[in-house]
Amino acid sequence: MVPQTFIFIGRSGSGKGTQANLLTERLRPTPVIYIEPGEHIRKFIQTDSLAARAAEEIMRQGERHPSFLPIWLWSDILLNKFTGNEVLIFDGAARALIEAEALDGALHFFKIKQPMVIFLDVSVETATQRLVDRGRVYDSEEENRKRFVWFERDVKPVIDYYRANQDYYRLLTIDGHKTIEEIQQAIAASL
Repeated sequence: MVPQTFIFIGRSGSGKGTQANLLTERLRPTPVIYIEPGEHIRKFIQTDSLAARAAEEIMRQGERHPSFLPIWLWSDILLNKFTGNEVLIFDGAARALIEAEALDGALHFFKIKQPMVIFLDVSVETATQRLVDRGRVYDSEEENRKRFVWFERDVKPVIDYYRANQDYYRLLTIDGHKTIEEIQQAIAASL
């Protein structure tokens, strides 16, 4: 199957995780390395270190972590687990232009051909309602508002970066307001 790497991008509450998980299931029994930086950071903050405590404070404030942290986490996974036989699925990476450039370097290093970027485009109102419906205990209205601010400030330039580099990336923009099944079908049709 081409491409062998998928990068899901969109606002918090856009459905990235849902669609990335559905794609993972669809690809079975093909081995998949699923990289979700937010989840890896949540695991990291459970450790006892100065860095973990600082990362936890940033998360509590609803801010975006400094780029070195997610880059280190997914780089460690790629360097230690990726054999070249797995499909790579990134859920919520990259969240800043420097992260996109670092990921670009990693994908070229591993000779990945035509990664597919799946941008789930949803309104702030829809994303807000979905986050409220999820009822995640670490999300407050203020934290969600901050996430939407840094999405506009930091993540939108990443989408523009992928759009400008379509000689290497395949960018698929999907209306994230559609049903889970309709979005899944749009992704499947693009494979």
